[in-house]
Amino acid sequence: MLKKIGTNAFANCSSLTDMILPDGLEVLNDFALKGCPQLGVDYLPESITTIGADVFYENANMLDDVVLPNLTGHLGGGAFAKTNIKRVLDLGNITGTGVSSVYWPTNNGAGTFAGCVELELLVLPPSLTSIQHALAAGCTALKAVVVKATTPPTLGNDCFLNTNNCHIYVPDASVTAYREASGWSRYASMIKPLSQLATDNPSLYEEISEYL
Repeated sequence: MLKKIGTNAFANCSSLTDMILPDGLEVLNDFALKGCPQLGVDYLPESITTIGADVFYENANMLDDVVLPNLTGHLGGGAFAKTNIKRVLDLGNITGTGVSSVYWPTNNGAGTFAGCVELELLVLPPSLTSIQHALAAGCTALKAVVVKATTPPTLGNDCFLNTNNCHIYVPDASVTAYREASGWSRYASMIKPLSQLATDNPSLYEEISEYL
């Protein structure tokens, strides 16, 4: 059983159109499927625990919803950047996203979801403690970010650059902490209590309530 796809394994395979990622797959190392613009990925096994840097970078035929309940550790910078994903619903128990040594837009792989122009919803888990630069920079369709961590994670630069009318929903008891936290304070006007999502967008809340 295949459990790992190695670094650069299929990187820049411009003619690759189809790949079935098998159940039981656990690790996608850095750049494993980077730069495969015709590759269709319509299934991500829930067995995946690790996704490195730029794994799906610039893959234009991704599935709509990302649900990876067994992810752990650090989700790589650029892992889903410039893809056509629409909703990120479950990132397991990751503790961090992105990389600290690069900066959007000088390196488009800096932000884990940077440049995902169809991304509408991003749900981040309670285990998260660190968000590096440009998390969702350039995600112009992004309407809601749900951060379930009660303590505000450290936040890098430009994480929500050019996200237009996005709202950030956090645990009700943590609203003040987020609005006053370093990095987060620049987005204070966007931060709302999570309970308000049901009022702001009842249809979305009903669809995703199991992930909140």
